[in-house]
Amino acid sequence: MSIPFDVWDVRVAAALMLLLATGCVGGQADTSAECLTAMETAAAEPDSAKANPLIVETLRVCPDADQWLAALREHPAAMGLNERAEIGPVSLLAACGNATNTPVCTNARERGMLD
Repeated sequence: MSIPFDVWDVRVAAALMLLLATGCVGGQADTSAECLTAMETAAAEPDSAKANPLIVETLRVCPDADQWLAALREHPAAMGLNERAEIGPVSLLAACGNATNTPVCTNARERGMLD
């Protein structure tokens, strides 16, 4: 029995969307241990004045915006957020305000994530 093209096309599209949503295809790379450790360190600092340089350090050690966002999702307290917070470009905008020349912010700017 052959499957009509339109049904097959819908099934393939649905499978691809599922793979994209779960990160199995075209998703984010694994977050580096150094990036996660830096974010965890920043999250452990309750004093926001002392946490600011720790956030800048995360922007230096994480290789790109995707990994930084993934690490922040793991440790949202680094930016004073909780696990229900919407983490995305706004988080990058807030963090990159005074650290524009870091790898994460440069990557985010090149990708139009800070517009």
